[in-house]
Amino acid sequence: MSRLKIVPRDTPRPCKKLCASCPFRKDSLKGMLGEYASPGEFIDMHYRSEVVNPCHETINYDDPEWRGKFSVGKMGRKCRGQAVFFANSLKLPRGGGVLVVEKDREAVFSWPHEFIKHHGGE
Repeated sequence: MSRLKIVPRDTPRPCKKLCASCPFRKDSLKGMLGEYASPGEFIDMHYRSEVVNPCHETINYDDPEWRGKFSVGKMGRKCRGQAVFFANSLKLPRGGGVLVVEKDREAVFSWPHEFIKHHGGE
């Protein structure tokens, strides 16, 4: 069972389950990382820098203000895959933005090098 923290109303809500097309899933479509130039750039932003990843299925990317709306909880949800990835790699978020959930090493990558290799990086 996952443990979710209470999230203030002015922050994005978390996804309750892992999306079928989440890029953190081991069976995700290879290379589908949105605007990122490489898998390494994606990992730098959403793992090393701990920038909260929005669930791509809950964001309207056609809205030029989606980033601002996401940051104040007016659009989208937090990516559950990112939170599971953190748990799998034994990483505790420092800033509190990334959820703390249970591990799922069957469905989600455990280490950055696995993610990068799967998505076509070196």
